[in-house]
Amino acid sequence: MKKTKNPPATKKNSGKPHGAGSISLREAHRDKTDALAHFSGCVAHDFNNLLAVIRGYCTLALQKMNADNPVRPRLEAIHAVSNEALDLVSQLLAIGRRRPLQPQTFDLHLHLNRCREMMGQLLGDKKHLTLCLGAKELLVEMDRHQLDQILVNLVLNARDALSEDGALTLRTGICHHQPSTGAELLELAPGQYAVLTLADTGSGMSPETLKQAFDPFFTTKPRGKGIGLGLSTALGLVRQSGGDITLSSQHGKGTTVTLYLPIGSEEPAASDSGKKSSKKTHSSQLILVAENRESLRKLIADALIDQGFQVLEAGDGEQALQLCERHSGKIGLVFTDIVMPNLGGLELTERLANVAPKVPVLYTSGYSLDPRFMKRVVQHQVNFIPKPYDVAQVVEEIRRILGH
Repeated sequence: MKKTKNPPATKKNSGKPHGAGSISLREAHRDKTDALAHFSGCVAHDFNNLLAVIRGYCTLALQKMNADNPVRPRLEAIHAVSNEALDLVSQLLAIGRRRPLQPQTFDLHLHLNRCREMMGQLLGDKKHLTLCLGAKELLVEMDRHQLDQILVNLVLNARDALSEDGALTLRTGICHHQPSTGAELLELAPGQYAVLTLADTGSGMSPETLKQAFDPFFTTKPRGKGIGLGLSTALGLVRQSGGDITLSSQHGKGTTVTLYLPIGSEEPAASDSGKKSSKKTHSSQLILVAENRESLRKLIADALIDQGFQVLEAGDGEQALQLCERHSGKIGLVFTDIVMPNLGGLELTERLANVAPKVPVLYTSGYSLDPRFMKRVVQHQVNFIPKPYDVAQVVEEIRRILGH
């Protein structure tokens, strides 16, 4: 029997023409991109934990090694390469929208002006950078450091496309998004958004290249010169924050990237506000470490023991709860991953309210978390350290919470 071909899938049409060289994200191989993003995020999360162990034991070994030890340069090289690997993992987590966010409200105009010098250095001396910003403040609500990464990726892309006397222009504005206004293909909830456009006078893209521009690992650069994560990373970060991106380009006429960012609803957060610490305690304090990955749990335990702490280890929330009940009144702090089998970190602390209500908790996670929880982190109502972390950061944060 002769096989019949399946009919081609029909695309949704807004009923309004799109300009030549303009492409919506849903039309740009959305299924393939989302599948690659999900795969990248899953792999990155597991690899992230493995890298934390490698870096952590390098750090512990270097702390105990004399400067003239012949093995030291080799350990330092491993540590340096693992830092580079973490940068790559961080981008993969962003693509998969799995990186923990720490959203805060800040003035986009003020932030862009602060980043002007950095962007100029990335662009190069002979290329022109222009910022066309409104006089009034424009509050956005997102992770400030992730906006920095988005800017770095997009400015580097523009740099590679520009000739020596080329130009990059940043403009800001506000739009009110309604699905009936012709922007149906944006993945945005109805409402107001801050708009940031980056328009370059570079070489532009062909229609074929434009269709693949947001695909993870797609690059037009020569082998060894790029890994194709700039635009896909930016897309993951913006969408994770509740915004979106559109891209338009014409070969030989430049490229325009438009970011739609969530409007901030509160006063700007202070950039250097400190956290309150509890009363001073002895370094021999008993710490409970709840982490389901054994190698990472052992690393944290070793680092704390090296600093004079006593440590209890739990592989999940249920085991941690049992240890808290068994050592009631003796535990000085609980360090727990939020995502664990059987009983997660948040559920664990809810149950601890009846067993050890005054014990401070330090949370960690490599996953994107509920925005309401992350807002509490920004407001310093809870203690949190995101993965990937350096083991020294964890020890220092525990000391700060305990008032050492």
